[in-house]
Amino acid sequence: GRVKRWLTFIEPYVVCNMQYGNGQYAPGIDYGDEGRYKCGHNVLLAHGAAAKLYQQKYRAAQGGQLSFTTLVTWPQPATGSAEDARAAQNMLDSEAGWFLDPIFFGDYPESLKATKGQYLPTFTAEQKRLLNGSLDFIAANCFTAKYVSAKPGSTTGFRQSKTSSSGQLIGPQSGVPWINVVPGTQAKMLRYLSKRYSLKGPSGTAVLPSILISSSGVQVPGEEKMQLPAVLQDDFRVNYYREYLDSVCEAVASGGVKLIGWYAWSLFDGFEWTDGFRRKFGLVHVQYASPQGTSAAVAAAGGGLQRTPKKSAQWLSQHFFKG
Repeated sequence: GRVKRWLTFIEPYVVCNMQYGNGQYAPGIDYGDEGRYKCGHNVLLAHGAAAKLYQQKYRAAQGGQLSFTTLVTWPQPATGSAEDARAAQNMLDSEAGWFLDPIFFGDYPESLKATKGQYLPTFTAEQKRLLNGSLDFIAANCFTAKYVSAKPGSTTGFRQSKTSSSGQLIGPQSGVPWINVVPGTQAKMLRYLSKRYSLKGPSGTAVLPSILISSSGVQVPGEEKMQLPAVLQDDFRVNYYREYLDSVCEAVASGGVKLIGWYAWSLFDGFEWTDGFRRKFGLVHVQYASPQGTSAAVAAAGGGLQRTPKKSAQWLSQHFFKG
């Protein structure tokens, strides 16, 4: 087959938190921590079963690889204290570690068991064998970073914020509330994942995990209100990609990271969860409806759903997307 990389699940962290934890996304089931962690457990087992099936029936003929996407919001310790450093690790454990540790180490992170142990199902020996080796590469979606500080007595042990204690943003605000532009974020994530999930080879040397950055993107502030042709001049997005890719390339060049690919989110303006078509992440603008006053121009261009590359598409094609 021509498709060589397959993803069984997209951001199970979001699926389990938002669909079965707080019910914000469809199917809207608010089961709290019990639903959240039961969902995560079943996602892992479903992935393991899919990987086993692929190995038995399809890998020999197709030569493909399997993974699922892990969401990583980089935790920047709010201070230099040991407590905030521990809080940052707890956040990593609760996001990436929740799904990657059972695959690589056979169980959930200790910090997660300490705070959420009553809700975490237990893996049987057979389930651990099912998960072991079921990832051919680590796929990570990484968009932004947050300040993280210790929060004693809380159910997680940490708090996260996009502002420091003095009120300073961690980075420029994008067009969506959950993304601040923080160059270096993906480089830090790559180094962390490479170190934590490296394995020992036959000679005792470290075998680095293959890592794919499976989503990286941003919305320009106010982009949802922009019309043609102004919406095509997305310099904010160009700068985001330039700064993030610079740091990624530096991390790879410095060694200790095995990056096998990087994907922009997204090619076209699309349907973004509960935000629908209001959010614009595309490298290519899609004219979903004829804005008032421009119907003649849209009609002249061939009607609705006109697709026009933005400046970011041109920049990436010149500087990154080369065969």
